Amino acid sequence: MEYTGEVISQAEKNSRLRDIGPDGDVYFQEFYDYPPQSVIDSQLQGNPARFINHICGEANLKFATWWTEGVPRLSLIHISEPTRRTPI
Repeated sequence: MEYTGEVISQAEKNSRLRDIGPDGDVYFQEFYDYPPQSVIDSQLQGNPARFINHICGEANLKFATWWTEGVPRLSLIHISEPTRRTPI
């Protein structure tokens, strides 16, 4: 599943975090391998992938990055066989 949204800078992310405040919903995903460090903000332009929670520790999903026409893209990929009722 592709993780979609607006590609923004770290500075813009920090500005939006200040505007959102501590009780707001945050849908940021960072590109660590895309210089300069960029962020996808899926708050307004995202798809249902933004609602996927992650498991700390034994992750069973990973992000894969690729580029299309100079635009970075993220995809969520299973790294282990999903089983019924296992959180992703």
